[in-house]
Amino acid sequence: MEGGGGFLESGPAEPKVEESKGLRILKEMLVELSRPLSVSEIILLILRFSSEIMNRAIVFAVKNDKIVGQGQFGIEIKGEVADKRVRKMAIPLNEPSVLKEALDMKTAIVKRLDPIQWNEYIVRELGGYLPAESFVVPVIVQGKTALILYGDNAPAGDKIGDTSTLEIFLAQASMALERILLERRLSDQKN
Repeated sequence: MEGGGGFLESGPAEPKVEESKGLRILKEMLVELSRPLSVSEIILLILRFSSEIMNRAIVFAVKNDKIVGQGQFGIEIKGEVADKRVRKMAIPLNEPSVLKEALDMKTAIVKRLDPIQWNEYIVRELGGYLPAESFVVPVIVQGKTALILYGDNAPAGDKIGDTSTLEIFLAQASMALERILLERRLSDQKN
Protein backbone atom coordinates (compact mmCIF):
# COMPACT_ATOMS: atom_id res chain seq x y z
CA MET A 1 0.00 0.00 0.00
CA GLU A 2 1.74 3.04 -1.18
CA GLY A 3 0.70 6.53 -0.13
CA GLY A 4 -2.70 5.23 0.92
CA GLY A 5 -3.27 8.10 3.31
CA GLY A 6 -4.32 5.66 6.02
CA PHE A 7 -5.17 6.59 9.54
CA LEU A 8 -1.83 5.33 10.86
CA GLU A 9 0.15 8.01 9.09
CA SER A 10 1.29 10.80 11.31
CA GLY A 11 0.37 14.29 10.26
CA PRO A 12 1.44 17.57 11.75
CA ALA A 13 1.61 17.51 15.53
CA GLU A 14 -1.38 18.86 17.42
CA PRO A 15 -0.57 22.32 18.77
CA LYS A 16 -0.04 22.34 22.50
CA VAL A 17 -2.57 24.44 24.35
CA GLU A 18 -0.79 26.68 26.81
CA GLU A 19 -2.53 26.80 30.19
CA SER A 20 -3.15 30.35 31.42
CA LYS A 21 -1.30 31.52 34.50
CA GLY A 22 -4.60 32.17 36.28
CA LEU A 23 -5.88 28.66 35.60
CA ARG A 24 -2.59 27.09 36.72
CA ILE A 25 -2.66 29.08 39.98
CA LEU A 26 -6.34 28.25 40.50
CA LYS A 27 -5.61 24.52 40.23
CA GLU A 28 -2.69 24.80 42.70
CA MET A 29 -4.70 26.83 45.19
CA LEU A 30 -7.74 24.51 45.00
CA VAL A 31 -5.48 21.60 45.97
CA GLU A 32 -4.36 23.58 49.04
CA LEU A 33 -7.96 24.54 49.83
CA SER A 34 -9.04 20.89 49.77
CA ARG A 35 -7.04 20.00 52.89
CA PRO A 36 -8.23 20.81 56.43
CA LEU A 37 -7.60 24.50 57.12
CA SER A 38 -8.40 27.13 59.73
CA VAL A 39 -10.21 30.37 58.93
CA SER A 40 -6.92 32.31 59.15
CA GLU A 41 -5.26 29.88 56.71
CA ILE A 42 -8.12 30.38 54.25
CA ILE A 43 -7.71 34.17 54.56
CA LEU A 44 -3.99 33.76 53.80
CA LEU A 45 -4.79 31.67 50.71
CA ILE A 46 -7.24 34.33 49.52
CA LEU A 47 -4.56 37.00 49.93
CA ARG A 48 -1.94 34.81 48.21
CA PHE A 49 -4.19 34.19 45.20
CA SER A 50 -5.09 37.90 45.05
CA SER A 51 -1.39 38.81 44.95
CA GLU A 52 -1.15 37.05 41.59
CA ILE A 53 -3.82 39.32 40.10
CA MET A 54 -3.43 42.75 41.72
CA ASN A 55 -0.86 44.88 43.52
CA ARG A 56 -2.52 44.93 46.91
CA ALA A 57 -5.53 43.55 48.73
CA ILE A 58 -7.26 43.46 52.10
CA VAL A 59 -9.59 40.86 53.53
CA PHE A 60 -12.27 42.41 55.73
CA ALA A 61 -14.59 40.53 58.08
CA VAL A 62 -18.20 41.49 58.69
CA LYS A 63 -18.67 41.65 62.46
CA ASN A 64 -21.83 42.94 64.12
CA ASP A 65 -22.32 46.48 62.80
CA LYS A 66 -18.83 46.95 61.27
CA ILE A 67 -16.58 45.81 58.47
CA VAL A 68 -13.11 45.30 60.00
CA GLY A 69 -9.69 44.62 58.49
CA GLN A 70 -8.29 41.11 58.93
CA GLY A 71 -5.22 40.83 56.72
CA GLN A 72 -3.44 42.39 53.77
CA PHE A 73 -0.71 42.13 51.20
CA GLY A 74 1.00 44.83 49.18
CA ILE A 75 0.11 47.75 51.46
CA GLU A 76 3.13 49.94 52.13
CA ILE A 77 2.87 52.82 54.58
CA LYS A 78 6.02 54.70 55.40
CA GLY A 79 6.99 54.33 59.05
CA GLU A 80 4.13 51.95 59.92
CA VAL A 81 3.39 48.25 59.96
CA ALA A 82 0.64 47.81 57.39
CA ASP A 83 -0.87 44.76 59.14
CA LYS A 84 -1.46 46.76 62.32
CA ARG A 85 -3.06 49.62 60.44
CA VAL A 86 -5.33 47.29 58.48
CA ARG A 87 -6.48 45.51 61.65
CA LYS A 88 -7.48 48.88 63.12
CA MET A 89 -9.68 49.71 60.12
CA ALA A 90 -13.41 49.71 60.85
CA ILE A 91 -16.16 50.86 58.52
CA PRO A 92 -19.77 51.14 59.74
CA LEU A 93 -22.17 48.73 58.06
CA ASN A 94 -24.89 51.36 57.91
CA GLU A 95 -22.79 53.90 55.97
CA PRO A 96 -22.24 53.92 52.18
CA SER A 97 -18.91 52.54 50.92
CA VAL A 98 -17.70 50.31 48.11
CA LEU A 99 -17.54 47.49 50.68
CA LYS A 100 -21.17 48.01 51.68
CA GLU A 101 -22.14 48.15 48.00
CA ALA A 102 -20.58 44.71 47.33
CA LEU A 103 -22.13 43.37 50.53
CA ASP A 104 -25.61 44.58 49.54
CA MET A 105 -25.30 43.37 45.93
CA LYS A 106 -23.70 40.03 46.97
CA THR A 107 -21.57 40.13 43.84
CA ALA A 108 -18.13 41.23 42.64
CA ILE A 109 -17.70 44.89 41.74
CA VAL A 110 -14.97 46.45 39.62
CA LYS A 111 -15.21 50.23 39.65
CA ARG A 112 -13.54 53.53 40.38
CA LEU A 113 -14.15 54.55 43.98
CA ASP A 114 -16.92 57.11 44.43
CA PRO A 115 -15.75 60.19 46.39
CA ILE A 116 -17.67 59.43 49.59
CA GLN A 117 -16.49 59.50 53.20
CA TRP A 118 -15.78 55.79 53.78
CA ASN A 119 -14.17 55.22 50.38
CA GLU A 120 -11.91 58.19 51.11
CA TYR A 121 -11.16 56.59 54.50
CA ILE A 122 -10.08 53.37 52.72
CA VAL A 123 -7.81 55.33 50.37
CA ARG A 124 -6.31 57.31 53.26
CA GLU A 125 -5.73 54.26 55.46
CA LEU A 126 -4.04 52.41 52.60
CA GLY A 127 -1.47 55.14 52.04
CA GLY A 128 -3.36 57.81 50.10
CA TYR A 129 -3.12 56.37 46.57
CA LEU A 130 -6.41 56.65 44.68
CA PRO A 131 -6.62 53.53 42.47
CA ALA A 132 -7.81 53.66 38.86
CA GLU A 133 -10.23 50.88 39.78
CA SER A 134 -10.99 48.73 42.77
CA PHE A 135 -12.14 45.12 42.94
CA VAL A 136 -14.50 44.21 45.77
CA VAL A 137 -16.16 40.84 46.27
CA PRO A 138 -18.09 39.36 49.19
CA VAL A 139 -17.33 35.85 50.44
CA ILE A 140 -20.71 34.43 51.36
CA VAL A 141 -20.99 31.70 53.98
CA GLN A 142 -24.38 30.13 54.72
CA GLY A 143 -26.21 32.96 52.97
CA LYS A 144 -24.42 35.75 54.85
CA THR A 145 -21.37 37.79 53.90
CA ALA A 146 -18.56 36.68 56.20
CA LEU A 147 -15.60 38.28 54.43
CA ILE A 148 -15.09 40.98 51.83
CA LEU A 149 -12.02 41.10 49.59
CA TYR A 150 -10.90 44.56 48.47
CA GLY A 151 -8.10 44.86 45.92
CA ASP A 152 -6.56 47.38 43.56
CA ASN A 153 -3.41 48.12 41.56
CA ALA A 154 -2.30 51.25 43.41
CA PRO A 155 0.09 52.93 43.41
CA ALA A 156 0.76 51.87 39.78
CA GLY A 157 -2.62 53.13 38.58
CA ASP A 158 -3.41 50.11 36.39
CA LYS A 159 -6.98 48.94 35.91
CA ILE A 160 -8.11 45.60 37.33
CA GLY A 161 -7.52 42.69 34.94
CA ASP A 162 -9.41 39.42 34.61
CA THR A 163 -10.67 38.28 38.02
CA SER A 164 -12.63 35.20 36.92
CA THR A 165 -10.21 32.63 38.38
CA LEU A 166 -10.06 34.56 41.66
CA GLU A 167 -13.85 34.65 41.82
CA ILE A 168 -13.99 30.87 41.26
CA PHE A 169 -11.44 30.41 44.04
CA LEU A 170 -13.46 32.65 46.40
CA ALA A 171 -16.57 30.53 45.77
CA GLN A 172 -14.56 27.46 46.77
CA ALA A 173 -13.12 29.30 49.80
CA SER A 174 -16.68 30.06 50.87
CA MET A 175 -17.48 26.33 50.78
CA ALA A 176 -14.34 25.59 52.81
CA LEU A 177 -15.47 28.14 55.42
CA GLU A 178 -18.92 26.53 55.51
CA ARG A 179 -17.23 23.15 56.09
CA ILE A 180 -15.33 24.63 59.06
CA LEU A 181 -18.57 25.95 60.58
CA LEU A 182 -20.28 22.59 60.10
CA GLU A 183 -17.37 20.74 61.72
CA ARG A 184 -17.50 23.15 64.69
CA ARG A 185 -21.23 22.55 65.13
CA LEU A 186 -20.78 18.79 64.99
CA SER A 187 -17.95 18.98 67.50
CA ASP A 188 -20.07 21.15 69.84
CA GLN A 189 -22.94 18.64 69.62
CA LYS A 190 -20.64 15.76 70.61
CA ASN A 191 -19.43 17.63 73.71
